Amino acid sequence: MAERWPSLSSGERKRWQIACALAGASGLPPAERGGVLQLVAALGVDPARLLASDSPSPGEARKLGIALGLGRRVWAAVHGHGMAG
Repeated sequence: MAERWPSLSSGERKRWQIACALAGASGLPPAERGGVLQLVAALGVDPARLLASDSPSPGEARKLGIALGLGRRVWAAVHGHGMAG
């Protein structure tokens, strides 16, 4: 099976994923974006700082991903960090 991101380094791939998450949050309808940002705040991240940042920390980006998923009412979230592959 071909690699999904063959032309991007690991760091570039992470930066691209973070940029997509930020764009996704910014592009939500106002009420939905407000709900996601409330979840981000509940997870301990300053929403204004997060949206103003071009490169949030990995922890902030992870929490944004969690908030986006919860805002969409996902059934399950899987975090693969630290799992043997």
